[in-house]
Amino acid sequence: DNVTAELLAEVEQAAPGDTIAILLHQRIREGWHTYWRNPGDSGQETAIDWTLPDGAAAGAIQWPAPSRIDYGELVNYGFSGETGLISEITVPASWPAGRDFPVRATATWLVCEKICIPEEGVFALSIPTGDARVQAADFVDRFADARRSQPVPAPMPASFRVDEATVTLELRAPDLEPERISDVYF
Repeated sequence: DNVTAELLAEVEQAAPGDTIAILLHQRIREGWHTYWRNPGDSGQETAIDWTLPDGAAAGAIQWPAPSRIDYGELVNYGFSGETGLISEITVPASWPAGRDFPVRATATWLVCEKICIPEEGVFALSIPTGDARVQAADFVDRFADARRSQPVPAPMPASFRVDEATVTLELRAPDLEPERISDVYF
């Protein structure tokens, strides 16, 4: 009741050898949250256990950037509202065109407000295959939103060093005007 989740394919039809994006789209109950791959001081990240045909492979979750969730003395990282977790699935090149490609997944997550509740969903997709890839027009916006929410590499070199009890983070951004910085969090 706290998270409504669905598994969506970015394609209506895949071709043998394709790598296709699959999205675990979650709608999280107002006032509740789930967790990022580094949940912070408490919590547990969402996990997806894939069941795929022989020769198929699933990539790691492509995580959106999380929000900071303060809870008393604890700091956690996660998501509220809606979020999308993308994984890429590779269809074997030897897969027979014309035969549906089955994708099964069991996803588990911890959803919290004042208490935390473990939840899970079991999902199945049967993706048609053919000679060419056909994009799924119905889900273009959801995949675009999920990709836009992913972090991007910093446009500047960064390094850190540790000296006894001090950690120093250095960003080299000669074109960055300090007065334009509104917030920094490390």
